[in-house]
Amino acid sequence: MKTHNIPTIIFWILSCVILAYVACFWIIQGGHYSRMDPERSNTAQCIINIRNMQAAVRVYQSENGLQPGSPLSIDELINKEIISNYPSCPDGQSYLCDNVIPKEDYPYLRCLNPKHNEFDHKNW
Repeated sequence: MKTHNIPTIIFWILSCVILAYVACFWIIQGGHYSRMDPERSNTAQCIINIRNMQAAVRVYQSENGLQPGSPLSIDELINKEIISNYPSCPDGQSYLCDNVIPKEDYPYLRCLNPKHNEFDHKNW
């Protein structure tokens, strides 16, 4: 009589359960992620870019004891290695920047595509 390796059996059972879970999730979603609207995807990525830049600005502000209204350029954030490069909108639009640390609830960057600026940025 042949004995089975228990860890191998557990591995295959868990693999099948995970595969079934993923398949059910995919069926419930109707393949939604493969058909995502590129415009919505670009808007989401642009908002993430704006949010990440805001986080970088707040880190720099905190580390240097700066107040809102203090001058701050994107070049300075790159030179201090807070960010690695200039952000770019996935739609090819440019970002506007006042080159000052914004007041609370105001973003440091704004996209030239108005649809990319229609989000709640309270507590930024």
